[in-house]
Amino acid sequence: MTFFEPIAIVGQGCVLPGALSPDALWKAVVGNECLITRPAKGAFGLTDTEQAALPYVAGFVSGFDTVFDPRRAKLPGLDAATLDPVCQWPLHAALQAWDEAGKSDTPADRRGVFLANLSYPSRAKSAYAADVWAKGKSTRPATDAFNSGFPAHVLAQAIGATGPALALDAACASSLYAIEIACRKLQTRQIDIGLVGAVNAADNLILHIGFEALQALSPTGRSRPFIKGADGLVPAEGAVAIVLKRLSDVTSKDTVHGVIRAVGLSNDGRRKGLLAPDSEGQAEAMRRAYAEAGLKPDSVDFLECHATGTAVGDSVEIAAAASVFGTERHLPIGSLKANTGHLITAAGLASLLKLTQAMAHETLPSMPLNGDLIDAVTSPSLQPLAETASWKSGKAPRRAAISNFGFGGNNAHLVLDQYQPVKGAVQVALPEQTNDEIVICSASLMSGSDQGERDVLRRLMNHPVGPAKPAQTVGADPRYARTPPNDLLQAEAQQLAVLSLTRSALDGIQRPDAERCGVFVGMGCAADSARWLLRERVAKEFGLAPGTPEHAKAQDGIAPPLQAATVLGAMANMTANRITSAEDLRGQGYAISSEGASSLAALDVACDALRAGRLDMAVVAAADFATEPVAAAALEQLGMAAPGDSAAALVLKRRSDAEAAGDPILATVGQVQWGSESNSSPLFASAYSTAPAASPLFEIAASALLMSRDQVITDDCAIPNLTGELPKHTVNSQASALSHSASVHLTGNPAQPSPDPLRAPPHLFWAAGATRASLAKKLRSGKTGGKGKCRIALIATDEAALADLIDTAAKALEHDTAPSGDHVYYGEGAPEGELAFVFTGSAAVYARMSRGLFMAFPELGKALASMSRATDMAELLTHADLSEYEQLCAGTLVSQAHAILMRDVLEVTPTVAIGLSLGESNALFAFGFWKDPGKLLDEIDDAAMYERHLGGEFETAHAAWGPNVPTDWANWHIKAPLPKLCAAMASHPNVEITIIYSQEDCLIGGPAAACRAVAEALGPGSGAAMNQHLIVHAKAMKPFEDQWRKLHTRPVSKVPGIRLYANAINASYAPTKARVADMLTRQAVDTVDFPATVRQAYEDGVRTFVEIGPRATLSRAITSVLGDQPHVAVATDRIVASDLGQVAHLTATLFADGRDINIARVAERLDAARNNPWTGTDPMPLTKPVHYPTPEIPATRPTGGLPPAPHLPPPHYARSTTKPAPLTPPAPSAPSRPRTATPPRKVVNGDEPLMARAPNGPNWTRAAIEDSTRGLMSSFFGPAFVGQDSFARQVRLPAPPLLLVDRITGIDAEAGVESTGVIWTETDLKADDWHVRNGRVRPGPLIECGQADLTLIGWMGADLKNRNERVYRLLGCEITFHDGGLPGPGDTLAFQIEITGHATLAGVRMFFFQYDCMVGDRKVFSVRNGQAGFFTDHELATGKGVIWDAATDAPPTPTPHPFDTARASAKRTFSAPDLAAFRAGDALACFGKGFEFCAAHSRPAHLPDGKLAFFDEITDFDPSGGPWGRGYLKARAHVPTDAWFYEGHFHEDPCMPGTLMAEAAVQALEFYAAAAGLTIERDGYVFEPMPGHTAKFVCRGQVIPDRDHEVTYEVFIDDIIDGESPVLYASLLARSDGKKVFHCPRFAIRLRKDWPAPHTTDKPLRVGPMGESRGDHAALLNCAASAPSAAFGDLYVPFDTAGRAPRLPQPPYHMMTRVTEASTRPGVKETGARVVAEYDIPADAWYFRDNANGLMPFAVLSEIVLQPCGWLASHCGFALEGGERFRNLDGDGQVFMQVGPHDGMITVDTVLSSFSKVGPMTIVAFELNATLADGRPVMNLKTQFGFFPAAALVRQAGLPTKDEHRALRDLAPNRPGTTLPKAPTATGDLVMLDRIDYFDATGGAAGLGLARGRQKVDPHAWYFKAHFFQDPVQPGSLGLDALVQLLSHAACLKGFTKGMADPQFETIAVGAPVKWAYRGQVTPDKQEVTTVMEIMEVVQSGDRLLITGKGTLWCDGLRIYEASPLTIALADRA
Repeated sequence: MTFFEPIAIVGQGCVLPGALSPDALWKAVVGNECLITRPAKGAFGLTDTEQAALPYVAGFVSGFDTVFDPRRAKLPGLDAATLDPVCQWPLHAALQAWDEAGKSDTPADRRGVFLANLSYPSRAKSAYAADVWAKGKSTRPATDAFNSGFPAHVLAQAIGATGPALALDAACASSLYAIEIACRKLQTRQIDIGLVGAVNAADNLILHIGFEALQALSPTGRSRPFIKGADGLVPAEGAVAIVLKRLSDVTSKDTVHGVIRAVGLSNDGRRKGLLAPDSEGQAEAMRRAYAEAGLKPDSVDFLECHATGTAVGDSVEIAAAASVFGTERHLPIGSLKANTGHLITAAGLASLLKLTQAMAHETLPSMPLNGDLIDAVTSPSLQPLAETASWKSGKAPRRAAISNFGFGGNNAHLVLDQYQPVKGAVQVALPEQTNDEIVICSASLMSGSDQGERDVLRRLMNHPVGPAKPAQTVGADPRYARTPPNDLLQAEAQQLAVLSLTRSALDGIQRPDAERCGVFVGMGCAADSARWLLRERVAKEFGLAPGTPEHAKAQDGIAPPLQAATVLGAMANMTANRITSAEDLRGQGYAISSEGASSLAALDVACDALRAGRLDMAVVAAADFATEPVAAAALEQLGMAAPGDSAAALVLKRRSDAEAAGDPILATVGQVQWGSESNSSPLFASAYSTAPAASPLFEIAASALLMSRDQVITDDCAIPNLTGELPKHTVNSQASALSHSASVHLTGNPAQPSPDPLRAPPHLFWAAGATRASLAKKLRSGKTGGKGKCRIALIATDEAALADLIDTAAKALEHDTAPSGDHVYYGEGAPEGELAFVFTGSAAVYARMSRGLFMAFPELGKALASMSRATDMAELLTHADLSEYEQLCAGTLVSQAHAILMRDVLEVTPTVAIGLSLGESNALFAFGFWKDPGKLLDEIDDAAMYERHLGGEFETAHAAWGPNVPTDWANWHIKAPLPKLCAAMASHPNVEITIIYSQEDCLIGGPAAACRAVAEALGPGSGAAMNQHLIVHAKAMKPFEDQWRKLHTRPVSKVPGIRLYANAINASYAPTKARVADMLTRQAVDTVDFPATVRQAYEDGVRTFVEIGPRATLSRAITSVLGDQPHVAVATDRIVASDLGQVAHLTATLFADGRDINIARVAERLDAARNNPWTGTDPMPLTKPVHYPTPEIPATRPTGGLPPAPHLPPPHYARSTTKPAPLTPPAPSAPSRPRTATPPRKVVNGDEPLMARAPNGPNWTRAAIEDSTRGLMSSFFGPAFVGQDSFARQVRLPAPPLLLVDRITGIDAEAGVESTGVIWTETDLKADDWHVRNGRVRPGPLIECGQADLTLIGWMGADLKNRNERVYRLLGCEITFHDGGLPGPGDTLAFQIEITGHATLAGVRMFFFQYDCMVGDRKVFSVRNGQAGFFTDHELATGKGVIWDAATDAPPTPTPHPFDTARASAKRTFSAPDLAAFRAGDALACFGKGFEFCAAHSRPAHLPDGKLAFFDEITDFDPSGGPWGRGYLKARAHVPTDAWFYEGHFHEDPCMPGTLMAEAAVQALEFYAAAAGLTIERDGYVFEPMPGHTAKFVCRGQVIPDRDHEVTYEVFIDDIIDGESPVLYASLLARSDGKKVFHCPRFAIRLRKDWPAPHTTDKPLRVGPMGESRGDHAALLNCAASAPSAAFGDLYVPFDTAGRAPRLPQPPYHMMTRVTEASTRPGVKETGARVVAEYDIPADAWYFRDNANGLMPFAVLSEIVLQPCGWLASHCGFALEGGERFRNLDGDGQVFMQVGPHDGMITVDTVLSSFSKVGPMTIVAFELNATLADGRPVMNLKTQFGFFPAAALVRQAGLPTKDEHRALRDLAPNRPGTTLPKAPTATGDLVMLDRIDYFDATGGAAGLGLARGRQKVDPHAWYFKAHFFQDPVQPGSLGLDALVQLLSHAACLKGFTKGMADPQFETIAVGAPVKWAYRGQVTPDKQEVTTVMEIMEVVQSGDRLLITGKGTLWCDGLRIYEASPLTIALADRA
């Protein structure tokens, strides 16, 4: 009897080393051949030298090209010839096997493919990754990037299979695992034929370096299983395939190669390490196989061992085999690895082929045995065969077994029989497939920035659903993983994510036996591990010399050296096996890949194992971080969805097992359907994009969790379940170019009560007793319940607080005192009067209300399911904004839910129903007078009541008011005495009171402007516009009265026991159809007087009012109306409380009141919700970035040489009209003399200087040179040149303003002789030169300064040959700029210009030149290979221009550095005003959002203006565009005929200088750099040409004033190297009217720090023990903005060139005049270090002017005392340890006096009290005292600062924030207006508030007042420039001042200044303490600062009123500052 139905092998094929068929493999086996060889040349992708040095050998596939026919396979959309070998090899083997199996008529959906595949980078994948890292994209097929699951998809296409298709990685056991899955699919009839394949086509190099890192590789290159001295494995590559079908389906047409009788699997669990084999685990797999087959081990004739040739591994395996097969019999053994090497994932299937061939040949196979056997096999029991032997057969068929064992503890054992049909059938007893459902017991997940259930579900439940931010970090617990932290850090993100999520998912789940648990992980091969291949190949890839420092540096830039932990961290199977090890799970554990269907494939296999009973618990996980560049590029290339990052883990069980174990059940999982897909919800992709391998499982996890919270999934968001049914959802994996489609259906489980996701359920205790004493005893017992007149309920946040409340209450009762206090609800005796439900109106509706109610009470959803449109209304509860009609619907739904909750769940029985507005209708529905509120809502919708009549177009107002009155109706909430309101309305006749809540609280409605006027007339804070604007409860509604009545005339049912009240009559009434309609209509067309109705109900006996519906508006109004009269008013909902928490409060209130309410049910519900918490992701002790750093690709070296000169047309000489001059030039005026120096030698390299020469020969002054630009050249050169004076056009220097030569200091050349020569010139640079900007000359004009080659060639007689027929034009040159920056004013440029030769090409005379430019001894730039020629007009007009096309010419750099374009401007064109803004230094105005930091720059990088503004607009900017896809920009210039440069360049031959074209093109590149975001955080940087880089200029056209021209400048980005000084390489191209006239193939600019000149002083102030430091004002100003070393000396020199040093503020916020004492030497960090600083108070300081009291504001005083702390911290050297950002953290001090303009000087004595290091941060603490010069104390303070890395500040979490903080921040505004109220507070630059939008005179915790202020963040604000240079941040002191200002305004709004003639504030109050904390920052990119101030205490002290507040400052929703106490003083100074 067997439990494993036999499976027949009916086809087989292979591609193996030395064996391209099974027959060839058998031949090698019987011949004991060793198929391991040396690699062929280039096999590893290394240089020949590197490969020759390696000892690596392997089993290599060879000759494959001779047998592979790519045309055989029909692969739609794929070319088999271009596929990666990881696809081609198994494809060939599969087709061999499939052909042998014969034609199959099996339907496509009954065919399956199962491929064992090593999920490590293949050669093609590594090449694709290298392309992306180097160039940003690859031209290779995108499928090369998918080497895990895609090959299985290829095989499925080849055989026409649409059933399951998957690959798996169980390390070396993969083959047998694949067979096992296929057999199970066949046995369960899910498929009828299966193709099982195995392939190892991983890049052979990574196998070698990986196994070498693991110390598993044979150093000797020999694979010797069972041999003593064997030293490791030898890897091999190849593929095998077999075709399987059930033995029972075999026909006579089939060739059966063998019968699989069983496959046994196991995992080592925690028994040994991940790499160490365990004999017990191996034996377990063997025993399971024989138990399944019903066979005995001794029936096996031959054992094919796993044996890899490692001493430990082989011995462990022999021990395991001996324990199963025994030691008493002879059992031949073998290992194919002795022939082929280790085929890894293909090893098992290759061994299977070996055995099927052995059976066919009836031969026991031998193996090579080279050496003595290990001791373990020296006994006769298990013996390898050195020679073949006959394999005899007895009664039983020949039987063999195969063992495979893999890293991670994966064990497998297969039993194989020879097929013998004559022996009879095998009796099979298959286990029955259970009908037990598979359920999800738990789920854990993450995606993007959302970690855990809480984050994910909250995003999905809030409409509109916004996209998550990218994932940044992932973490795990090394203790849980049982792995050293440093080793775990080497693991890829997928491993860590799955490890941490699985741990979370398993938390609280009951574990079955370890042997019955499995782990299945869906994933693919990440590209990260290909980094190590690129590291090894860097020399070959980039032409580097191996072994050089450059080579080593390049390697390290790509990846660190490979370690063993890195190898494990990249193994796909280890993702599962880390879990099997951590949890000691011993069933199965491996990775499954099917690309987009990977996670569904893993789920499918896991569910099969559970359904068949092979496992009792399965963990299914998946992870895919697809935003990494390689995957993202490939997915984009395939046109697939935007990539995302996701991971998830599920725990699955059979339902019966889960229920028996008491495990939670989230949902039921159906059968995975392959080849099936239905419409997918776009919800998940819209929120999290798509991570192909993981997204389906993530969606399953999220859906199950949502269902468990009773949510229904829609396309837009998840909504409360009001369907009345269990929620359902189908998850799809869409078919793609990479994988099959698949789907699975989920059904929710009945939902359990859920708590609020952010607020934990409170604890509720309740009890009753006959007396207070008995109740005290009840409390002491800790038991709830009881009866009696004394009742108590207690509510607390936790058990400890509850225990304290119980104890306090018991003590009070024991003393016969009624307990009281917060959260204590106590009552005695019977309740008084009746209980009424009070239904609120739709104006109370707020966004996303009551969702927690439906989750806490799932029965409410079921009860409301029958209501029309219930699901539509439920969706509204998720929306952030609601229209008026939607508010009506949502309010109705919530009111009905509250009524059901109160009556049916809490069992409260009211006798009275009161409503307000919509509430009257809801009361009718709730008690059954009316039926189906949804139907009424439909009718209202159909009537367009809200869209046209009462809202929207306000047609009713048109009808009521007539045509001449505005009809923009508005509703306002007014808080003012009713008489005062009526008076204010008197002048606005169309404004009506719509609702009176109380005598102080009303709603009004009418024309919007009129309502606003009424509110403003009542004073600040009296009114606020409502979110709902409807014409109702107003006479203006009269025109709609009949329609309203008709809508509300509805059948009325009789309902006993309920008394209805109507606001129309302010009394109760008996409802009838007509009466109800009348009541509702009358209240709709007139004011609702709610207080009158309340008073009447009270008079009628109502004493308890329960508000039904959103908010607590009516309960507050009732309390206001009834005042001190005995009553209870309580709401079912409050915004500030969670739904469940408010229900607890209501229940406790009613219980204490003596009302009948099921308080026990509420307590139980609180407990149930508490036991069903929302899970987040616990902080992991170890985290790492999700993505590895992108490899740094070595820069390609520039190649030399100009492009060849273009072919020029033959010259055409026009007839001359001037008298010919003699051809032989006359002698010059100077006496002829020999050359004084050797002729110039051509120098090619710009780094090599020209030979130094002293100027000699003729020289000229500026005046003479200027005359020559337009005058007679004979007057300049001498009479020998008179012959050319008659020529109109001559070679001459440009005239001003383009004359840039001030002196010619010599010429060394023979006059009139065309030869070589030298000219020396000088140019003085002045600040007001047109070509000098911001202290430096521009590059183009700088090159133009070397223009005297014109003079030199003219001196040589050029025009005596040109004769007015030819003119000079530059052809090109090579330019190299040198270190030291561009020269500036005061510098003199000295040029040595040399002509090195002449030539004639096609009639065009050319000459060649070179020059060096020097400033003093410094070489500024060099020109080499200069070319110029003389052309006719025709030649110039007909020239072809530049011959270059970016679309066809490859970029110079084949592998550019990666560059993140995320910070680039979103604009794609830039107008003239945009350019003007950038030229003026306002990058924000130019580039827009994202460039806010630029607005704060003190010294911004910008383009020059004036004459140097060379283009008008940017017509195209694309940071990823252009033909190279690396970035592109196009600038356009209109060049008129009167352009300024034509005037002087040249006389009678006007043309645009090529140097100015170059200048314009360089400016375009500079603009690109800025637009790409490179200047955003680089204040004080300048653009300059890259030193050392040689740029080639090619000029092939002209721009002349024959007409207006359109000149364009294009930038084609080649490479961008980001860093401290970013460098941009680009090709530059200029066109004139479309013709290419200028080209630079590769120009480079960089952004470099450019420090301003340091401040100096004649009297430096030396401080410190040895006077080492400067404390003078100049040095302090240097600390603000100059080079750091100018402030702190050599200690800070490193910061001059790299990094950022912390700064003091710049003026006007610089508050230190001098440092007079410093106790320590620079760089000495010691507690007690002391500094004394002084500040001279300017009597006319700006801050005295801007402070209303004329005294020093607290912000300035705090800066005066705090800035010395920064100086001392820097002096001590803390900044040198990292942390370039210096921030104040807190302060605690006291102010002793107000400082005035004439107080002279403040001295600050500061001591470093402590310091500590926390990771990369340093915390320093100080104590300080500030005094005046006369000794009067000003302030003392204790304070802390931190040095932070910039990244740490970006991630700041702010101050701890509670719900009460958020509630104050989020209060609805109640003050209109956009300006501040008038008050004696700050003005001018000190104002830190824009407006106050909320004020409540009785608000706040103390009831003394609450104010909220707002200020928009202005990136241009003065303080950003001042504080700090290169680190703009709003000073915290100004943030404190904002709170002071808000407190002052609050005092004024409270009326404290009323009656004062001259009110003045002290800020801060003298003598008062002040304390603050900072945990965040306001930077220019922020949007809004919100300040909240609560007045906590008001005390009169003499003539001063002391006002103490508690303030909080928020920035963009993050609470970052807190100040408490903060005290100001107010006095009348009249």
